[in-house]
Amino acid sequence: MPYRDPDAIWEYRRAIEQTIIPHFGTKVVLSRLTPKSVQDFVNALPDSKSDAWKQNQLNPLKSAFAQARRLGLVRQNPCDGAVLPHREVIEEDDERVKVFTSRQVRALILVCPPKYRLLLWTLAETGLRISEAIALRWQDIEGDCIRVRRAYVRGAFKAPKSRHGVRRIPLSADLREAVYDDRTASVWHADSDLVSPRPGLALRCTTATCTAVSWLRSRRL
Repeated sequence: MPYRDPDAIWEYRRAIEQTIIPHFGTKVVLSRLTPKSVQDFVNALPDSKSDAWKQNQLNPLKSAFAQARRLGLVRQNPCDGAVLPHREVIEEDDERVKVFTSRQVRALILVCPPKYRLLLWTLAETGLRISEAIALRWQDIEGDCIRVRRAYVRGAFKAPKSRHGVRRIPLSADLREAVYDDRTASVWHADSDLVSPRPGLALRCTTATCTAVSWLRSRRL
């Protein structure tokens, strides 16, 4: 059996439980699936979902049939010819990403609860993924830089998937000062302690951010 990354296994299990079984049922005989039945499955996936999401729902089936074919259990992989439904081409102007201005970012940080401000400020200035930001330890703050070495994903700390994920990101003088002030005031200040000592803080920070964004929009900031 080919090696599968734990994250891939988790994605496969979720697709099987939430999408594949609800569509085919639990008594279906996989060897009787045809290219048409697989294409019908793909066509039935929600239009609102992205192509990447739809491909992820198909991958467990495709992988299972590939293994079955290698073992001589089936003659063909009915997933090989499956294609995602055609999407209309989106005009280039509609693809522009809308980002906050510096003024909006400052307003967002100010209206967030104080316990979330440093994390939100770090995310806004450095461009870190939230999984990387909540995995930071004080030892990862090196002078005027942050060294990204890992991320907190699905309840576990993990190293980046590639060498490009390990990187140094500069800090502004104001953010650097705020980080060191926070360490001085924190009861978790050892080198190995987390800068955000409770990884679950990320979910609450996200909720607070959404609330703050709604507040900004209501005031047209």
